[in-house]
Amino acid sequence: MADRKSWLEMVLKRKTFNDSPIKVIAIEDASGVVGKGENYLSEIERVKGTVLLGSGKTKKVSLIIKNQHVTEQMKKMSLELGVFVREIIMYRDILPKMEDLLAEIKDTEDIMWGRCYDYRLYDQLVFEDLNVAGYRMADR
Repeated sequence: MADRKSWLEMVLKRKTFNDSPIKVIAIEDASGVVGKGENYLSEIERVKGTVLLGSGKTKKVSLIIKNQHVTEQMKKMSLELGVFVREIIMYRDILPKMEDLLAEIKDTEDIMWGRCYDYRLYDQLVFEDLNVAGYRMADR
């Protein structure tokens, strides 16, 4: 758990807050987001916690972590298809350019996608949790 806390601190420090987090106080919850088998090339979990901000206040945070599937067969398929690499390129390169285009026409109020806060090439993405903004997963 200590490794996860320090990793989460690093991710949150990279994320832009009005009042930057300086320390993860607690990781309160880690739970599945979708049912088993619904996301066949990855495993998705929601991690909730409390962070200490530079101002001395605390803030609740919630992140979505998408990890490559743990079975060897699914890992191999994911790597062969380049699933995580494509998704990382989309969030790292393409969507920021789309944000720039939207800014040119002064459409900056709400973006149409969740923010990606961190990634580990080939096997992990960390996103903002859109449930916090009121979005819900559709029934499949």
